[in-house]
Amino acid sequence: MTQAYSDTQVAQAPDTGEVVEKKDAQVLEEEFYIPPVDVYETGESLALLIDVPGIHRENINLTVENNLLTIEAKQTPPTPEKNVKWLWREHEAVSYRRQFRLGEEIDVEGIGSELRNGVLRVTLPKVKPAEPRRIEVKVGE
Repeated sequence: MTQAYSDTQVAQAPDTGEVVEKKDAQVLEEEFYIPPVDVYETGESLALLIDVPGIHRENINLTVENNLLTIEAKQTPPTPEKNVKWLWREHEAVSYRRQFRLGEEIDVEGIGSELRNGVLRVTLPKVKPAEPRRIEVKVGE
């Protein structure tokens, strides 16, 4: 069985062969928080559900290079009106980052994403199997 993706935060479950998520999602690594991710599979695709609370769409960046999917997001603290005196401040700029190595069965060109209620859904479509086709035999000159 080929694996559709791999991640440093993902490990094989004992005996079942299923992919499960480790529970250390808030580890700070290279100045990025690693957000929690759920992964599920349908017949045609895999989907990643990534928690990115309070982050606007324009602050999320997804890239694929050499079959490595990188998801980065930046949350900026709220900006108050001018001339305020801070009495207490806990909000800070937070960056999230998660990477997945994609297997050959993922159609990299068809990857899509949608942000709803602080959850980013990344859809990883599977490559469709080649359809049988008839090849025409031509007459040479």
